Amino acid sequence: MKEYIQQFFEICTPEIKLATDLIMGLCEGRKVSGTALAYYVSGDASIKSKQRRIERFYNKRRIEPSYLLEAIKNIFGKEKFTLSFDRTNWKYGAKSINAFVAFAFRGEVGSLLNLKMLDNKGGNSKTEDRIAMAKAVIAKYGKENIKSIFGDREFFSIEFASWLGENDVPYAIRVKENLDFVQPYLASGTKKGKTFKNILISDLNGVKIRGDLSVKKLDGEYLILVSQKVNNPLKEYRQRWSIERFFKMLKTGGLNIEDTKMVDPKRIEILFLLCGIAYLICVKMGAYRHQKVRAIRKKIQYKCHEYSYFRWGIDWLKELIMQGPDIIKRLAAQILPCFQP
Repeated sequence: MKEYIQQFFEICTPEIKLATDLIMGLCEGRKVSGTALAYYVSGDASIKSKQRRIERFYNKRRIEPSYLLEAIKNIFGKEKFTLSFDRTNWKYGAKSINAFVAFAFRGEVGSLLNLKMLDNKGGNSKTEDRIAMAKAVIAKYGKENIKSIFGDREFFSIEFASWLGENDVPYAIRVKENLDFVQPYLASGTKKGKTFKNILISDLNGVKIRGDLSVKKLDGEYLILVSQKVNNPLKEYRQRWSIERFFKMLKTGGLNIEDTKMVDPKRIEILFLLCGIAYLICVKMGAYRHQKVRAIRKKIQYKCHEYSYFRWGIDWLKELIMQGPDIIKRLAAQILPCFQP
C-alpha cells in the first residue's frame, strides 16, 4: 500500500518514505502523536529511536510543504471542482492553533488543496490572506478548473469581492445582515429564498462593484449571499458543508489532530498536510468501495448513508492491512483505481 502512495511524490527520499509511513499510521491508528505513529515507521530501530526520528522530521522541517501539496494534487487531479475557504482552530494550553484552509469538492470526493497557519491568536483571516490563497490554488490547479469559491461570513470583504470579480472567478460568499447594501432587500427574503441580480455592492475608489444578492429566511436569522457568475447560489452554496465534514473527520470524527502537543505553526503545518493526504486516500477508497465493491447501507428513516466515504474507506484500508500484504497484492486491481485522479 505504501508503494501505491509513494508514486504520487515527485521524488523518493528517506523523508518521503517516512512521510508515507506516517500517512499509513494515521489511517490505521487514527492517532497523531509521535509515540503512536512510531509503531508504523519502517525499519529495525527501537521504538524510541523511531520517535526521535519523527521529532526530527517535524522539528527540522525534513520535508517541504510543497512536496505534500504536490502529492495531493497528483492524487486529487486537476478536473473542475468547487472550492471552499474556512478556518479551524483549537487550543493547547494558552496557545491557539489557527489554520486557514482551501478545500475542494468534486463529485463524491473532497480534498485539502492549500493551507496557511495563522499566528494571530485565533483571529480571522485577512483580505490579503484570502487573495494569496486564491492565487496559490489558481497557480497550481488553473483558474479554468475552479467552478466557484464559497466562503462563510468571515471571508467577505469588498476588496476580496473586487479581486474575484476583476479576475473573473465565480464566487458565493455569505455576508452579515447588518451591511448597508443588504438592508433594502431583507424584507423581500422568503423561506424558499430569492436572488436579486446585479445590485450595487460598493463604490470602491470610484469603481462600482456589482453582484447578485440572495436572501433566504432561516429560523431566527437570514442566509444572505453575495455572488457572481453562480447560477443558483442558494443551492450551490450547500456544497460548502463539505469543508465542515472534513474538519470533523480531521478532529474527533477520525484522525484526532487536536491531540497533538505541537504548538509551532510550521510543525503543525506538516502534520496537517499529512492528515490531509490520509483523509483524501480514505475518502477515495471509501467512494470506490461503495461504488464497486460493497455499497454503504442506507438509513431509510434519515435518507442518508450509514457511514461517510471517509469512514467506509478508512475501515476498508484497516481491514486490508490486517489481512496482510498478500491480500493487498491480490486485490491490487481493485485498490489501484482508488488512487487515480
